[in-house]
Amino acid sequence: MSDYFFWDGYLHWARIIERDRLLRLPEFPGGEDVPLHEPLFVRFKNVPAVEDLQQFLDPGRDILDNPERSLREFILSINGFEFLEDFAFTLEDALFGIQSYLLCKDVGHPLEFFVYRPLAVTKADHKKDDHLFEIIDVGAPTLADLQKRIHLERPEFHVGRPVIGALIDNDIGFLNQRLTRDGSETRIQAIWLQARERLPGPGKKVMVIGETLTNEDINSLIKRGDERGVYRETNTRLHLDERFHRPPPVDAHGSAVADLAFGAEPDAPGSNLPLLAVQLPPEAALDTSGTISESYIVQAFRWLCMRARLINPNSKLVVNLSYGALAGQKDGGKFLESQIQRDIKCSHHAGQDVQIVYAFGNSRNQRQVARVELTPELPSATLTWQIPPDNPVPSFVEIRAVGRTCDRQEYLTEVPEAVTVRMHEPGSGGSVGAPRRRGAASPPLADGYDPQSYRIYKVKPRSFEHSRPDQPGYLTISAAPTRSISPRIPVAAAGDWQIELEMEEGQAIDLVVQIQRGDTAPGFGAGYGPGGRQSTLEGTYIDTVQDGFRTRDVVEPLTNDGTQSAYTTAIFQEQIHTAGALRKAYAVTTETDYSAHVASWANVKEPRRKEDVDGITTRGHAAAGAYTRSITRLSGTSAAAALMTRHLTK
Repeated sequence: MSDYFFWDGYLHWARIIERDRLLRLPEFPGGEDVPLHEPLFVRFKNVPAVEDLQQFLDPGRDILDNPERSLREFILSINGFEFLEDFAFTLEDALFGIQSYLLCKDVGHPLEFFVYRPLAVTKADHKKDDHLFEIIDVGAPTLADLQKRIHLERPEFHVGRPVIGALIDNDIGFLNQRLTRDGSETRIQAIWLQARERLPGPGKKVMVIGETLTNEDINSLIKRGDERGVYRETNTRLHLDERFHRPPPVDAHGSAVADLAFGAEPDAPGSNLPLLAVQLPPEAALDTSGTISESYIVQAFRWLCMRARLINPNSKLVVNLSYGALAGQKDGGKFLESQIQRDIKCSHHAGQDVQIVYAFGNSRNQRQVARVELTPELPSATLTWQIPPDNPVPSFVEIRAVGRTCDRQEYLTEVPEAVTVRMHEPGSGGSVGAPRRRGAASPPLADGYDPQSYRIYKVKPRSFEHSRPDQPGYLTISAAPTRSISPRIPVAAAGDWQIELEMEEGQAIDLVVQIQRGDTAPGFGAGYGPGGRQSTLEGTYIDTVQDGFRTRDVVEPLTNDGTQSAYTTAIFQEQIHTAGALRKAYAVTTETDYSAHVASWANVKEPRRKEDVDGITTRGHAAAGAYTRSITRLSGTSAAAALMTRHLTK
């Protein structure tokens, strides 16, 4: 289908798998005739008059105090916003977008926020609203709830609090006494429990993503004294998929991060701070490629900024995000990191101090990255991509070339036409070559059920206005799940796939091959069935000595350079932080064998800070589990980021 809408290989697979998953839900009322929706992050081209928008600068006074008037109706009443009647949107994200525009328009900040449209099938579907807005990013498909109506409650205003702590994570034990004052009153001012958008229905198009609990709600739930029961009831109410109805496991990642960053400790920074939190949908933790989670994380960050602004616009907001995806351009231009950077810049300009801490990544020595040089003398190379069996999610590889500026600074760019890329199935199976045309795939894309179990995509470069970074084109190789998850989803062969790289002629070409993260977030898989399993590149290790201790390192063409998370390369003053992990061995502090390394072609050269995480015989720090008086351990750069977050709350 030549006019099939294509954004990238990740979204293509999300459309196939999510559509099938949603169609199999018993609550799905209309079979395949019910339209799916997808989130768009857009820049509006026709902006209403400033005087019409000015009333949104103090929503606590003029809008939130009027429960009889829907905020959506209020927005639609603005001259120039009438077209939004055809779209769903989340109210607080729209409000944050409007406020950010008003506060930062003098430095060129455009009006941008998320809207939802019916799933675009053709290029014409995708472009039909080009006169209204520029599409910056497209998220995974979902069932849109067009029925519920909500009103933003006005939070209590606390003038004297200098710092607000916040985190975005999964399975946050928000009832745990470690996040309370004196074991009874919660410090969480609000928590957004995200869930996938729900079933369509009649009524106004107010997009509802889960639900928000205020501190009063949480305090009343704490008094029940049944944490497991509350979590089970909440999850059953939020999620259509029965797998996610059970309470979280004890060793929940989000609970451990929250405790290391903000848990109550005598005289420790962060112990008495007011807190905000966003719990991501469970699907985001099951698939760590970022395909599903990206739009939720961006909306979560904007929600935290909005809530902090309502609590006290003069407070410093410190946000922890211990999530990551491995593959990417790593120059600050990935949508998630660049958008968070833009929102931080705007908040800074408006006088709001917002800081974020990212985990730097745990992919060192995980055989995830290779660097291959093709020369006239050695014009070809073959890498073996090992895809594990029983993997219920697709596997992905990104291929980019190394470009150089006039001063020899390296960066990742599109693979030149002189390079031929082919992928070969294990054994005596078939093969496929990369398409020549940008924005195409081989084999070609098809609507609906797609029987192809592997494919190469040529993602075209994208440029945006208003100082937004460019996104260079790249190649993505994908393989279907190696475990059958539905009769309508193809199954790929597990085993050794061959990626053949060949230069037709010309000068030497450097290529960087990155495997996208595809496993399941730590502590999340228990009880939810098989989670994602990580594919790797075939390669070997050598024993090395680091600071007097034996360790290991991968051997060429594999490399540890560039193994940091693709979320960690945007830079803005002292507001964006990254954390690497160290090991304390007797009196010597050395790097762990998993904490990521940067590359010469990346936008950053080192994590901003490294924290002592592991010992010589133990890994990680003791931390609270999901339930009061439960204990777990948290290692990795997630633990380092949590410790750094606590340091920043001083």
